[in-house]
Amino acid sequence: MQGKVVIFGGTGAIGSAVGRAMKAGGWEVVVVSRNPEKVSIPFADKVIALTKTREIINEISESRAVLNFTGAPINSTGKLAVIEDSRIKFTANVVSMIRQASPKPAVFINGSAIGYYGAEESNDVKFTEESSAGKDYWGDLVSKWEEEAVKAEQLGVRVVNMRTSLFLDSDSGTLKEIIPLFRKHMGGYIKPGRQWVSWIHRDDEVALILECIRNEQIRGPINASSPNPVRMKEFTRAIGKRMGRSASLPIPALAVKMKFGKAAPLLINGAAAMPEKAESMGFKFRYPMIDMALSSLISNRKD
Repeated sequence: MQGKVVIFGGTGAIGSAVGRAMKAGGWEVVVVSRNPEKVSIPFADKVIALTKTREIINEISESRAVLNFTGAPINSTGKLAVIEDSRIKFTANVVSMIRQASPKPAVFINGSAIGYYGAEESNDVKFTEESSAGKDYWGDLVSKWEEEAVKAEQLGVRVVNMRTSLFLDSDSGTLKEIIPLFRKHMGGYIKPGRQWVSWIHRDDEVALILECIRNEQIRGPINASSPNPVRMKEFTRAIGKRMGRSASLPIPALAVKMKFGKAAPLLINGAAAMPEKAESMGFKFRYPMIDMALSSLISNRKD
């Protein structure tokens, strides 16, 4: 047995992927859920309702690691207050529970985002963990989000803020939404097409999270992003090539704004986040190139 891990957000794309891997690797997995009676989490040894604070604190006291991958969806239907509270306030609540736990876990992995670098037009700027926060709404939001997580350092807990880029998984997230569009010959790129798309394959994200738990030298922010970000046109072209479909349909910025609201600039402008810290620690990406990643995730059937 590797030890116990407590996962907040264990039903989401990243939380479930890492939960399955940890269970397969011999970990005891405890998942905290808002609605445990309504979800099925086959990899969890125990599922606890978010309202049962004392029980959660007891599990944290027995854990080696706490993982937080919560956050309300970012789109036009999501109210900003909900988006903010599900990140900033929720993380503060997790740290509060860690504060009350005794003994403390060795590490707290907080799921952050490359939105830290902002959504202003970045042209050819490439961001590393040493880059400053963006001076816009998203840079401010993610900064406050990470600041709450870092407070666990004062408790003697090692903290890692996992700045995730576009998470590629055929069973959830972006690919799950756009693959049906490509199959219907409706695939295309978001204008202008030259904006950066930073991305990471599901398996590399999971492996990086596990490395952050194992390696006591890793702390602070870390970019969960492939070392080879691509331009938007290249990204959609790679999907189209894999599926035998055209990817030339330009999607107007206005349509993106209608669907994603405040989050639209993240897609329209993009950002190139480089995994400088991961690579300096010797982490090897299994899928460093977009064609390799998509080949493992998307069937090339043309039906």
